[in-house]
Amino acid sequence: MQAGFDAGAEVRRLGVARDTLPDLLALVREGVAWADVVVLSGGVSVGAHDHVKAAFSDVGTLDVWRVAIKPGRPFAFARASVGGRSVRLFGLPGNPVSVFVTFELFVRPALLAMQGAARIHRPRIEVVLTDRYDKRPGRVHYVRASLRQQGGGLEATPL
Repeated sequence: MQAGFDAGAEVRRLGVARDTLPDLLALVREGVAWADVVVLSGGVSVGAHDHVKAAFSDVGTLDVWRVAIKPGRPFAFARASVGGRSVRLFGLPGNPVSVFVTFELFVRPALLAMQGAARIHRPRIEVVLTDRYDKRPGRVHYVRASLRQQGGGLEATPL
């Protein structure tokens, strides 16, 4: 077993599902049978082989479908009740950077909160942006950047 990105979780790998609803459902059902939290990566968009929405809806109640962030818009959250236990299901995008962003924003804080942690978010600091960055309104952007100390603060240059 390995630690869950500083989140105090015991991680067990369910395996890889083929791009079919029956295969994905089998893995999701296996996870909810014993876990408090099930986290999937990939299959959360709207393509012909993206079955997370249907699988989550089959085993529980889909509460969130897509979020207004970039990267990470394809995201799902559901709850299932199994044998008197409440199981939380997170469907993360397939893109590695999107997985990291959505894990940090949603999964890690949820895991820490479930354990009663007083601090569930990583510390934040202000930085000065060195280059212009344009974005469309209505969506929060998380931008990869290089940081450097400048005077008494930090400067960030988008990558």
